[in-house]
Amino acid sequence: DQDYVATVVSAVMCWIIFHGPQWGDKLAECLSIITGTPYTVEGLNYWGELIWNLERLFNIRAGLTRSDDALPPRITREPRVKNRVVDLENLLSEYYRYRGWDEKGVPTREKVKALNRETEGAGVVGELKSIMHCVPAASSVNLPVRWRTRAKPIHGDRAYGCL
Repeated sequence: DQDYVATVVSAVMCWIIFHGPQWGDKLAECLSIITGTPYTVEGLNYWGELIWNLERLFNIRAGLTRSDDALPPRITREPRVKNRVVDLENLLSEYYRYRGWDEKGVPTREKVKALNRETEGAGVVGELKSIMHCVPAASSVNLPVRWRTRAKPIHGDRAYGCL
């Protein structure tokens, strides 16, 4: 799942190696041995969700919107399986609800509070100064094309390093 992969990648590890029935257990054990700090599966789940939401906040601050959450035309316009196409608008709405984001794809105050990051969430709704002070406003950023075509940049491929 996305949260798990975000945790593994942020630990600078290969998610393919930690893929399987006991994903979290293996990663928690490995990180505990390497760092000397005890990790739990629940703790790693929290960090993965936090990473995913902070990246979303970063992208929103960089000017990305719901319209940037796109799939290739071959999936949304060309019938494939059972001669059907993907209804992206309905999928996005369902995905945003699952994530605890509003209809525009912005993490809600409740979601941010649940992640113990009230300052960051207030920033998206209001100023977003606490974590994004070094990121230029979207109008002054020449974002790479790949950032304009999906909601989340590839890990380790960030133009601005605040997070």
